[in-house]
Amino acid sequence: KINKSALPAPTMGNLFSSPSLSAVAAAAASLFVPAAIALLIFRRTKALRSANRDKAVQKRERIVLAPEATTQAKETFLTELILANGDTENHKVQVAYEDLSAFYDVDAGSSGSDDGQTRDSSSDTMLQSLEGTWRQLSMPTFPGCLGNNAAGDRQYTMGRMSFGVLKPSDMVVSIQDVNNPVYAPLFRKSALSPGALVPFIDGKEVRLPEGRIKTLVREDPTKVRVYTFLVSFTIEDDRYCNRPIEGFMENRGYTLPDPDHTQRMLVWFTGGRFWPRY
Repeated sequence: KINKSALPAPTMGNLFSSPSLSAVAAAAASLFVPAAIALLIFRRTKALRSANRDKAVQKRERIVLAPEATTQAKETFLTELILANGDTENHKVQVAYEDLSAFYDVDAGSSGSDDGQTRDSSSDTMLQSLEGTWRQLSMPTFPGCLGNNAAGDRQYTMGRMSFGVLKPSDMVVSIQDVNNPVYAPLFRKSALSPGALVPFIDGKEVRLPEGRIKTLVREDPTKVRVYTFLVSFTIEDDRYCNRPIEGFMENRGYTLPDPDHTQRMLVWFTGGRFWPRY
């Protein structure tokens, strides 16, 4: 039996003087403080998401009400990119990019449906938007950069620049301009597979890599597009020439929509060539 008269009165002072109770209090405090911090972080994150969502809605409304805002954002981005000599790491370029990207609706044209008809429609829309000749305005950011020449042009080896297609692979070259033509090839019946429709370029049947790409092309060859890089470059290597020599390089490739990712294209390269400018 416990002699209750011998126990001290339960005041606040001796309530937390007990080792067991103080341990419980400490444990409760250790649980409460992180929980409170987590709650504050959650509320802060929720508030930021709400603010960003409201900001995105406001900008989309500006597009409808004032389409010139989109044009202005494009012009500002291009101007800053030119002033920075194509350096995408420049702070002003990144700010202009963020302003421009706010007008892009990543969900536009996507209903969320996964049926075949929706995927086909999405891939057709993507192909139409890709066709044309694209020009790279930013400075090249391929891996393996050897530095810049006196004019500020990026330098690479021929092997790196041509994806291992052209030789001598260790020859140093600088890049002046990059264009990317994307267009539909001709489609004819294959001599190798009678009755099958296949893409042709320069009078020859397009070579297909074994595996998934070959299977996809055989299922629907009309989705194939020519995907070529045309690069203006200068040879700057005393081991191969006693003066700089300007030239052009072509990397011939092909592309088609990835059926598993509606915003992604599959690409493969089949060859290339380079020739002097003059």
